[in-house]
Amino acid sequence: SIIDGKSFPEASMFRISGEFYFLKNGALQKFISPAAFSSQYRPEQAIEKDKSFLGQYKLSENTIGFSDGSLLSYGDSVYLISEGKISPIDSVITFEAAGFNWDDVIPANADEVSFYNKAKLFSLKDPHPAGTVFLTPEEGNFYIITSGEKNVLPTANIAYAWLRRNPILVSEASSGAPIFCSELQKELLALRRYSCEI
Repeated sequence: SIIDGKSFPEASMFRISGEFYFLKNGALQKFISPAAFSSQYRPEQAIEKDKSFLGQYKLSENTIGFSDGSLLSYGDSVYLISEGKISPIDSVITFEAAGFNWDDVIPANADEVSFYNKAKLFSLKDPHPAGTVFLTPEEGNFYIITSGEKNVLPTANIAYAWLRRNPILVSEASSGAPIFCSELQKELLALRRYSCEI
């Protein structure tokens, strides 16, 4: 479409009265909140427009949430966003053992949390969600989880374009090392809990 003498390409982003929109298939998709927009893009990437601009495009019924891998806090819980679902993290121990950073947690409101379908609790036995970025400090390699697989990000510039949060630091050598559980033991005073030493 040609608006105000300019042609806006697909994937243009706009800020209108403090709210953010994404142009897709000739319609404006609204972000559920400025925080959701900032989880994926920088505010300066959006073109500032006034409310009259909304009359130039149809509004899409689809809205856009937080980027995959985002960490949200609401009430006493911290949640992970992945592939359109929200998972509460089961404990502080899990949060820290998974390599997440408290500085990356975004305070959310009830509407932002209820935007998502609930998934099961995220625990230590679960793999990292889509959108998680890993960095191997020794080699300087970045990886991102997509569709359940670890994929290399070819350059640091591309990695930092993806990152709106801190990468999880991992060791390249240990990521390919096999891990064996020598003996599974039933834990005392726990009905269905087992552990082993690795």
